[in-house]
Amino acid sequence: MSNYKFYFRLKMLCDNAGKSINEVEKELNYPRNALHNYKEGRIPSGLRLVELSEFFSVSPEYLLGLTDTKVKVKSNNSTELKRIINRIRIDVRELEKYLK
Repeated sequence: MSNYKFYFRLKMLCDNAGKSINEVEKELNYPRNALHNYKEGRIPSGLRLVELSEFFSVSPEYLLGLTDTKVKVKSNNSTELKRIINRIRIDVRELEKYLK
């Protein structure tokens, strides 16, 4: 996976929603350019990844480019959500190792 895929997918989701990246930053109360910084290939934190996936109703895996399926896991089960977040953290660590 290219670490630029996250920004590409983020930009595409913004465009599909008819919003600019700056508008999404404002709606989520993020600092200015918080999302533009991912254009350089940085990987988002787990929290930000979950917030953005919730905002766009897609899975975190889709945002990271690990799947082409946008399906969002719907669960009120905190154990399931923790499992998903831990899986994402492991995936991010693996990506970081690959990039070094």
